[in-house]
Amino acid sequence: LSFPLTTQLLRKRLGFGGVIVTDAMEMQAVRNAFGDGDATVRAFMAGADVVLMPPNPEAAFDALLQAVNDGRISAEDIRARVSRVRTLKDFAQRVEPNLDRLIELEREHQPLANEIAHRAISLTGVAELHGASLVVLADQGTKETLRAEAFVERMRHIFESVRIVTPGDGEPPTADEKTVLAVFHRARGYIDATATEWTVPRMMRELGAKLANNGTPLAGLVLFGNPYLDRHFACAPRFTLKTFSESAASIEAASGKLLDIYNRP
Repeated sequence: LSFPLTTQLLRKRLGFGGVIVTDAMEMQAVRNAFGDGDATVRAFMAGADVVLMPPNPEAAFDALLQAVNDGRISAEDIRARVSRVRTLKDFAQRVEPNLDRLIELEREHQPLANEIAHRAISLTGVAELHGASLVVLADQGTKETLRAEAFVERMRHIFESVRIVTPGDGEPPTADEKTVLAVFHRARGYIDATATEWTVPRMMRELGAKLANNGTPLAGLVLFGNPYLDRHFACAPRFTLKTFSESAASIEAASGKLLDIYNRP
């Protein structure tokens, strides 16, 4: 929504001539502050060519049309945005993806990805994994489940028991001082903090409150993705490991770190 950043910096100072796409306009902070229609107009006037995922497309279109009728947006602006989008579409239709080259690039960059993932890990507290159980809390979805299963496969042999929980299960996982809780959750700006449906943040809040009431700390907390979920635990886990990512490289790095801890003298 920022004209100084989108137009003055990106378009003019840096000379970017391609298509500018907003982030998802369904983010709750944007909707709360501006509403669906006004947010679209503000993004367009800031310099965006494509308004991504407006939660109410009809309201977005009507607000944009009103802005044109009011003279806040000119027909010339509309033509310029459409021209850039058409140019991008024409380019995309001419390009054939080279899957072999993409696989080659991934292989070339994997060592760097692994190094970044290992160096990004943050570990606080004292970790003791012998005799612990592993509970993995993952966002609902196929990709999230696959990530959780990949982590479990690497960790299964060092824990007394292992299970995966999702919001679809309808209640927070049970946990105690012998539990290492691993969480796969990507922060989503469109999830209202006051949501009543089961979400990973809500499950974390309720679990944290229950453990605090009992004065029971988790054996450990491993956060893949959102690094802020530890704030729900007034009774701090004995250790907290943060990866800041849900990538395969981060799963590998976290698994290696935990295995090193388990196998240390």
